[in-house]
Amino acid sequence: MDNFNISLNILNYFSLFIACFGFYHWKWLAIHFRIYVLLRLTTFAFNLINELLIANAANPNHVSLFSSMTELILTFLIFYLVLKDGLMKQSVMVVLASIILFDISFWIYDGGQSKSIFIIAVNASFLLVLCLYYLYQLLVIDNLQVRTLPMFWVTSGLLIKISGALILYITNDYLYAILKEDLINM
Repeated sequence: MDNFNISLNILNYFSLFIACFGFYHWKWLAIHFRIYVLLRLTTFAFNLINELLIANAANPNHVSLFSSMTELILTFLIFYLVLKDGLMKQSVMVVLASIILFDISFWIYDGGQSKSIFIIAVNASFLLVLCLYYLYQLLVIDNLQVRTLPMFWVTSGLLIKISGALILYITNDYLYAILKEDLINM
């Protein structure tokens, strides 16, 4: 096993560790952190399923799309619970419903084949905008110590993850064309 796969496995098991830690402290967690624990558990489960599909030479695109939609729904739900503005909550729900309908229609049209990365990139873009909006809302509030808010750290970590992943999603076709031989030999 190469260093890249070892790193992916460590990150995957880190999601499981966070989920187990969250279940241990379940009764003390706020509802949005309980949803975050479920998000980490589903991330672990979908990554495990993807590894099994790849090991059996099956197409993991359908699972990746479902994983992306699940992550999107749970993350939007977390921000829905955290946001204070009623109009913004309604906007979040309308955007979420639109994205889910877009995902499902594109998924049916494409059959989960070549353009599934496009759906994941669109989902990541909307999550990125939502994270930036939440961080902006924290900056606008006077006399708030943002470093003491757990959601600030969760949102910052999500922002870093999505920013890096979005670059990979956007450059996917280019990277695949260049690294095709290396990917086949893995």
